[in-house]
Amino acid sequence: MRALLLAAAIFAACVSATSPWQIIEAWTKQMPGGRALDISPVYSAIPGMYFTTSYNGTIYGLNITSKTIQWSANYDDLVFIEALPGLNGLVLGRSGSTTLVQATTGEVLWTNHSIIIQADLTNHGDRNFIMFGTTMVYREQALGYTRVCTLDILEGNRTWCDTLRNVGLPDAAPDNTFTAPLFDVNGQQYAANFDVRTGNYNWIVPVDSVLTGNFNYVAVANGTYIIALNSTNGSPISYVDVGVRFRGTSVMVHNNILAVCDGTNYVAAINMNSGEKMWNISTYFKGTMQLQRRGDGVLVLAVLGGKSTNFTRFGAYEGNLMWTVVARPTGWSLTPVHAWLGNDIIYVRDVTNTWSAYGVDSGELISTGSGDLFLPRSVAPDYFEPHVGYFVTGPEGIVYDLKIVPRK
Repeated sequence: MRALLLAAAIFAACVSATSPWQIIEAWTKQMPGGRALDISPVYSAIPGMYFTTSYNGTIYGLNITSKTIQWSANYDDLVFIEALPGLNGLVLGRSGSTTLVQATTGEVLWTNHSIIIQADLTNHGDRNFIMFGTTMVYREQALGYTRVCTLDILEGNRTWCDTLRNVGLPDAAPDNTFTAPLFDVNGQQYAANFDVRTGNYNWIVPVDSVLTGNFNYVAVANGTYIIALNSTNGSPISYVDVGVRFRGTSVMVHNNILAVCDGTNYVAAINMNSGEKMWNISTYFKGTMQLQRRGDGVLVLAVLGGKSTNFTRFGAYEGNLMWTVVARPTGWSLTPVHAWLGNDIIYVRDVTNTWSAYGVDSGELISTGSGDLFLPRSVAPDYFEPHVGYFVTGPEGIVYDLKIVPRK
């Protein structure tokens, strides 16, 4: 194990490169209802439309070509809004029901009071469900506990629900299947693979904990071992002994590379195919730690301390320090402190009600601005090519179209 020393000279060298990107405000639009709701996600989009909310429960469908409000509707129990771009739909997660509206008109297509979708408030991803054609896999909480269910999105009818409890978001797997972390009434955890059509288990195995997964792998912890399971058949692919019972955070930073952090100071990367420990380091950071990835090979360790938050990028393949950004965060958890724009930009909210954007390649400060723009998972793509852009809604209800464009 090698110590990570962040000397000033090393830090300066790490961030001296120039980012090829810059951020511009393409346009802004004032929404009549003021600030957006504190829900997750609070914004969403399909090609040609951006959806935002106001604190009185109004949803706005904003036409991003004409920059006019195409429709609006009021709901007093919103938990999240999430678009279905391929189906011209907008899912409204509500505290006592679920509603599907037509994205371009706001027309209610169905409401089901027996379906309550569990919203995800972690940094796992940008979704509350996964879609297989017109079948939605979601986490249901109508019975007072969370379980995995599916519904027909066109009809609004539940298809099936599992009997075990669910402890995290499902991941799509090959051949119309998905994997999910489960537990029973005694607290025993399981990793399982479901047939999306029938709800039958293709495989299920007891584990100490399910760490994370992707299309091909499920990473689990048993005793002092981290084990890679084949997502299709559940067979063990590799084992690695980390010496202690693992209780930290983990991410798949590449198709077959698992990065783990014990939440104290230990960070390592494991090849899921071979079980090889590719690298491991100790950091001197103190505070709440969370590993995050965005794009192939982008690995960032976020550390929330008492007075600041450090964002440090490591090389996913060798564990080398690439840069560190120090921010003064708002809030008491890592979730609302920052947001990702695509795979290249980190936005960090500051206690001074300002935001900053840093390039993931270099750690260089690209742009700054004022306003408390971000909530968990609070950016929505604008779908305009070739420029990459995102919509956000500011605290006064101003919609910003932020474009990430090449630096001239």
